[in-house]
Amino acid sequence: MTSDRESFAPETDACPERERTFRTFVEAIPQIVWTATPEGGLDYYNQRWCDYTGMTLEQTLGWGWQPVLHPDDLQQCLDCWTQAVTTGEPYEVEYRFKRASDGLYRWHLGRALPARNAEGQIMKWFGTCTDIDDQKRAEAALRELQHQLEQLVAVRTQALEAKTDEQESFVYTVAHDLKAPLVSLQALATLLIEEYAAQLDPKAQGYLERINVNVSRMHLLMDELLELSRIGRVDVEMSCVQLDGLVQQTLEQLRDTLVARRAEVAIVGRLPVVWANPARVTQIFMHLIDNAVQYTPRERVPRIQITSADNGNSWEVVVRDNGTGIPVAFRSKIFEPFQRLPSGKALYPQGTGIGLTIVARIVAALSGKLWIDSEEGVGTALHFTLPKPMLAEQVNE
Repeated sequence: MTSDRESFAPETDACPERERTFRTFVEAIPQIVWTATPEGGLDYYNQRWCDYTGMTLEQTLGWGWQPVLHPDDLQQCLDCWTQAVTTGEPYEVEYRFKRASDGLYRWHLGRALPARNAEGQIMKWFGTCTDIDDQKRAEAALRELQHQLEQLVAVRTQALEAKTDEQESFVYTVAHDLKAPLVSLQALATLLIEEYAAQLDPKAQGYLERINVNVSRMHLLMDELLELSRIGRVDVEMSCVQLDGLVQQTLEQLRDTLVARRAEVAIVGRLPVVWANPARVTQIFMHLIDNAVQYTPRERVPRIQITSADNGNSWEVVVRDNGTGIPVAFRSKIFEPFQRLPSGKALYPQGTGIGLTIVARIVAALSGKLWIDSEEGVGTALHFTLPKPMLAEQVNE
């Protein structure tokens, strides 16, 4: 109902058949539909409005619709509508208005587009109101859930900094227990999309898609928290790990991500054999390579270089990128959980802020060291060491 096609504007005197068709259509759909004069006065609402608000059409005409709006939203609504009428630009605003059946205020998305004649003059405004209250509540619940999680983790991490075992147990419990409400929230959003898709305009469906995206991000956060809690707490089998083959397998797993960004990965020289756990080392490369791609500005082709060097009793491996770089003041915090640069949040909103924490814990658990070199605007080099295996010289010859 928000098309600006001239042919869709009802003209009672000139085309009564078109008017009847228009009225029949708008009375059949579940949304609230309205029209307004070029000056902004409302001249029609469908029956859905009257049923929902308890107002008659006569009470609503012109600017009489204002009493049902929430007092806190009225001025913003008036300002947006006045601006749209003045400029001829599309109208879109979120506001609450009262439902007559129970007196509750529910959030709605109001949208309207102008219908113009051949000379470009506005002849009529066509608008809709879509109930988005359930989506708004679900999004608020998700934000609160995420806020509570981050607060819990931050407070407990600080309080138990010297008690590693208790801290890891807490993280495991929080992540595990929060999975159930996340599953329920995602199921609710999916149900709304599947069962009420025909009643929701693209904007409303977009709200539900955002809920699903954010819930998926929370699932990833839970998984990474669980993984973080296991590192150092679960014994892993150590063996000789050939990094050349392992890195190639990792690149294959990240193939879709690399291809999507046209990323270039260069392995300089032959990578060594180390004494480690292959699954853990795979995690290291997965996080470092994925970070290098995701935190490279979109206008720049990601270029990643992997090198190695003999470091005495260990091998030093370097993963270097051409991303945004890390400010000096932030480098001491880069391996702490939930630490993300504002620029990083903009480049990769889905990130959890735990990836480098996992890398740091894994490297430490494998008796290695981890550090960074970085230059803002140029890129970052992540250095880590892993022990040499027994008879390493013969293995790497």
